[in-house]
Amino acid sequence: MALPERIDGKISVYFNSLLEHPETVNGLSNHHPMVVSALRQLQASGSVQAQYETRVQKKVQYAELDSKPLSQADALALRGQKRRYAAIFTYFDTALSQQPVSQVLEHWVPILAPALSTAAYHPVIRLGHGLADDNRSEIAAGLAYWVWAYQRLPWPSTSENKQADLPGVLRHLLTGTDWPEQRLGGATFSESFLNVIQHPAYATLVFKPRRNQLSLADIEQAAIQLHWTYNNFALLHGVTGTQAVRRLGEHLSRPDVLLPFAWQALVVTWLSQGLRWREPETPMNNPDQGWDKIIQHACDSLDDHKIKLVACCNEYFQRTGNRLYWQVAATAVA
Repeated sequence: MALPERIDGKISVYFNSLLEHPETVNGLSNHHPMVVSALRQLQASGSVQAQYETRVQKKVQYAELDSKPLSQADALALRGQKRRYAAIFTYFDTALSQQPVSQVLEHWVPILAPALSTAAYHPVIRLGHGLADDNRSEIAAGLAYWVWAYQRLPWPSTSENKQADLPGVLRHLLTGTDWPEQRLGGATFSESFLNVIQHPAYATLVFKPRRNQLSLADIEQAAIQLHWTYNNFALLHGVTGTQAVRRLGEHLSRPDVLLPFAWQALVVTWLSQGLRWREPETPMNNPDQGWDKIIQHACDSLDDHKIKLVACCNEYFQRTGNRLYWQVAATAVA
């Protein structure tokens, strides 16, 4: 299925009103296409996919296509405005029909990377699924979503951290800092992230990485370790978000442009939950459930986040053999 669909001069809009709902009908698709992609990745049966399609129909709205074309400068000026989503989508869909995907990404990703955490990572996650499926409409939708909801997070200071490892940064980050011990409120993760950067203590924190300090493998390990340690819904997005960063990086000549902002997004997500450092524990034994059962439970649940998380963890486990992904997936469906 090529999504978003054009029906009678309108563009279909999928969203989850409990997470990052668009403010107007000219919003954007959210979970539906990503979950369809994950179900395919898990080789879910046709009946399961059909059940999910039926379940999400109530989330579909239609927005009028914007007939006024955008230039590159127009699209750039619309960053973070949450206006004219359909026009932005059409701009990228047209660009992708005329240029190689890599050429479009090489231009736009460095521009958008500082807002990688936008809308709880969902634009980059959606883009990652579109790239994995080689789905032009979904690639355009992910880029348009990123522009539409663009929310850049500043670093707290120009100081660079001196810790040699990423867990070490978090271990000492809040020492002597008056940081809240509860979730920084907001109706969406985007609002919570804004509350983080607006908190007076944020300016005192030091976690900006030094040049050449980061590797994607280290960020991926930090993301899965944090989610395993805290079993936190917000940190779940750090796991699927870093998967998207890997997928996107495969299409860039300089994938390292994403790494500082992938790390920043993970730290701000952790801070937004009012958490304190907890030494991670490595599970000693394998989960009781094998992957076949875990995948079956995830697909049968028709739960957006379980499906995407299990698909992500299965992909990483098959690639790396890291048992933590197996543990996280088993816990998600328990």
